[in-house]
Amino acid sequence: MAESPTTPAKKLPKDLEDFEPSFLLSGNSGLSHEPLVAILTDLGLEQGRFGVARKPAVMWVEPVNERYARECFGVDCGMKNMLDEGKNVIRFKNELFFNMKKMFPEETAKFMAETFVCEKYDWITPEDVFIIKPVSGYGGKGITVVRGAGDVLAARESALAQFRKSQVIMSRYVTDPLLWRGRKFHIRMYLLAVVLRGEARTHLWSRGKMFTGGKPYVNDHFADADIHDTHAKSTDGDLFFPEDMGTGDIPDSEQVRERVWEQMQEVMKCVSQILLPHARGYAESRHACEVFGLDFLVRSNGNIVLMEVNDKVGYAFNNPASAVPFSTAFFHWIHDTVFAPLLTGAAPPAPLFSCPAAAPAPAHESTPAAPAPSRPQHRRQPSHAVPHRDSHRHEDESGARRYPGGRTEGERRREDDRDGRDAKRTRVDEDGHRHDESREREKQGERDRHSYSSGGGGG
Repeated sequence: MAESPTTPAKKLPKDLEDFEPSFLLSGNSGLSHEPLVAILTDLGLEQGRFGVARKPAVMWVEPVNERYARECFGVDCGMKNMLDEGKNVIRFKNELFFNMKKMFPEETAKFMAETFVCEKYDWITPEDVFIIKPVSGYGGKGITVVRGAGDVLAARESALAQFRKSQVIMSRYVTDPLLWRGRKFHIRMYLLAVVLRGEARTHLWSRGKMFTGGKPYVNDHFADADIHDTHAKSTDGDLFFPEDMGTGDIPDSEQVRERVWEQMQEVMKCVSQILLPHARGYAESRHACEVFGLDFLVRSNGNIVLMEVNDKVGYAFNNPASAVPFSTAFFHWIHDTVFAPLLTGAAPPAPLFSCPAAAPAPAHESTPAAPAPSRPQHRRQPSHAVPHRDSHRHEDESGARRYPGGRTEGERRREDDRDGRDAKRTRVDEDGHRHDESREREKQGERDRHSYSSGGGGG
């Protein structure tokens, strides 16, 4: 994109005329917001404040420590970078693999590690190596690399101890990774999904980051996280794709980079076709978008492996000086694909994939002005996506504690407990069928109570 952004919109487009020419920012996950503020200001918007700007044209929200602030919800806006729970078809690790296997079996065999639900172990040989993952895990928590059935069972129990309501899956471990200066590495790329004016589309950014292990790779010692885990904290400095793939000792690195990029586009076209029919914003957002973090391994033969798709993306940098140039390029990409089409009607770049947008979420009335924050008017978020329970509480005239929406302490606790159950209750079997584990447990409890009251099942 040229240095000068698109000519500012002197007034908002017709479908945004009932919104203010302003934008709101919330949270920070590592990006510098200076380029974002400059771009939106050049497009004719003024930065507002929560509680003052009632209907901003744009909201840009980022999580802090895996949580969004409550201020992110319940505000009518023209565009917000957050999709609703329809994104779970690719965000949950089990859903991603089994949906891919169902819709694109050839691409799944080519680009993903074979994955199973941790339920049966009699077929596992002593030489089989697996990576164990809780479906609702995040930040590398609960993930273990193991060999043999006994270690798989122990790793499953360990994952359930950390995420006790989560399903646990196991994927065949990639034991032939391409090495960068002798270390295992993975590539983090970024997929943008946009739902705008009846069209849903995806764009894959051509830039990404690279993360290495802390020690030279050996195909053994699987309990040594410094060898097998690849994170920002174990990487020396900041490495970027594609340019830094050529700074290591990878043979024919230029050809490898081109091949890796072509494969990434191929597999993400498949993922886009799974996501977009379900992609939509919350009811409070007329249009929506979201950036997903994609984690890829590269095998020694140059073939890629899609490991997972993440929302609530973090952008931490080991060198603070890297933040501004990366953020500038990132937000210019968002300008071209989201802000300019939204505010000026400019045509976006050619999408990776596009289709008609899903039906919008049910409409709701705008949040009324009130001294206390109102209850969010969107679909309920998981309990881990909101701040501590004491956030935004106040006292009514009688001195009783009240929370957003006028809820009492007991009502809030019951709602948060219910949110946690809703977020983790879905189980997907190896055939791709979904099961509501909460309902299954309720039915089993009803059967147990009936059996006990009938005189059966007694101790």
